[in-house]
Amino acid sequence: MVPESKNEKLSRNICLGQCLRNEFCSFVVHKNGICSLHTEYALKRLEDSNLDIVFMKNFVINYCDGHPCINNGTCVNKLDGYECLCDIGYFGTNCNEKISDYFCDKDQYRLNKSDICRNCTNGFSTYKDYFFNCYHINGPKNFSAAKSYCEEMNSFLWRPKTLIELDLFKKDWYWVEAKINYVGEPFVWPDGSKVNRFNSDEPNNLNGGNNKNIIEEVLAAYDNFFLDVTISEDHLIICQQNP
Repeated sequence: MVPESKNEKLSRNICLGQCLRNEFCSFVVHKNGICSLHTEYALKRLEDSNLDIVFMKNFVINYCDGHPCINNGTCVNKLDGYECLCDIGYFGTNCNEKISDYFCDKDQYRLNKSDICRNCTNGFSTYKDYFFNCYHINGPKNFSAAKSYCEEMNSFLWRPKTLIELDLFKKDWYWVEAKINYVGEPFVWPDGSKVNRFNSDEPNNLNGGNNKNIIEEVLAAYDNFFLDVTISEDHLIICQQNP
């Protein structure tokens, strides 16, 4: 992660190198020997036009060159490779796998594409012919209550990493399990992977909010996108069954 408050006295080149090696760093600010790393979402909150900003949005190696993501997948360049954000109906490293090829009966799921079909836990169901997770819907509640509710059911709050998962429940607002602790911190899933598919100009900490204080520290999903919201809001709950 890239804590914006972590400043170090380093040369400009070393400062730049730190950003290159950090997946979440989009640009650095270097002034009077002070180096600070920032995420792409912090750019719009910088007000000092005299700062020496070095943009890092274009990575040194473009792993997306050659368009490795097929079936309308979107390629996201990373420091050590790329990630494909797959269109509805596809998954896999290059979006080369069809969900429909791994059919299970209603309320049965697979742990992975080579697994056998298993029954969902009582109270959990599969949705819209997506057979890699079972879900339980409830709510609305605030974020903390929603998270506790899922844990009491021996499950966890929804973690939709693919477009096909988001599309299962796109008509309403639902909580997802991602939370930050300081302004500018990137939203990540509990396994440390980066959250993608934000709505336009999101996350925005309530339209810029206060540069020092977190106003919107958690995420909700709506209409196939993520938005940062306040922790006290009430949204519907999707509990995802533990494997």
